[in-house]
Amino acid sequence: MTEENEKSISEILLSAMKSKNMTVEKLAQATGVSDRFLELILEERFEKLPSSPYLHGYIIKISETLGLEGERIWNDFFKHAGGVKKSGARDAIPGNRFAARRINRKIIAFAAIGGIVLIYAVFQVFSFFKNPELSLEGINDGMVVSTSTLHIKGSIDPRNGIILNGEQLYPDENGAFEKEMQLSPGFNTLKFTIKKFLGSEYDIEKRVFFETSTTSRDRNTDRTDAYLPLTEGGGGENSEPAQEEL
Repeated sequence: MTEENEKSISEILLSAMKSKNMTVEKLAQATGVSDRFLELILEERFEKLPSSPYLHGYIIKISETLGLEGERIWNDFFKHAGGVKKSGARDAIPGNRFAARRINRKIIAFAAIGGIVLIYAVFQVFSFFKNPELSLEGINDGMVVSTSTLHIKGSIDPRNGIILNGEQLYPDENGAFEKEMQLSPGFNTLKFTIKKFLGSEYDIEKRVFFETSTTSRDRNTDRTDAYLPLTEGGGGENSEPAQEEL
């Protein structure tokens, strides 16, 4: 019997740990074997350890980490030891912190996916109740133009549809659209009907004044009449003057 065989498993492991400058905590981190199982092995309380198949794997891992011959350690001190439990139908692999970490990663991944889905759902609900946006370039309500052709350029949410004065427009994939419209002298109404992707419709109107020599004179007259004093005959520059009482 060699000198190593004369030593107990506890003495062999403690000596190897000392030469490697390893504590129980460091050995647990290096092998993945819980510090509780390591302490039971060092105390030679084999009856408290997992059954033979699992304990065998622990001993091999511990021995490799400490520079020992794993199979020899197993055969000499554990394989036929009376306190070591044999495998049975009710045996289960004991949990370890590495398995817990894998589970935690899965939980975190599912939680992240769930959070993204929730944020998307809230955004969709908000979009459903929010009034649609219409962006027009260079067109303001009540603006005055001097040409009969009006170039309309704008954009909407690409998921929505748009109708201008009863005519369906076809925006591109980004929601941008263009349209040329012939104006009549005077005020012209641009009625935009936006159809949201869920079926609701919203109307937005803009008025554009096409100014010609005639419409300019009429518009100025209308503005002047607004400031003329009213008379008993009804007011305005063509009203008959009121007669004085005798």
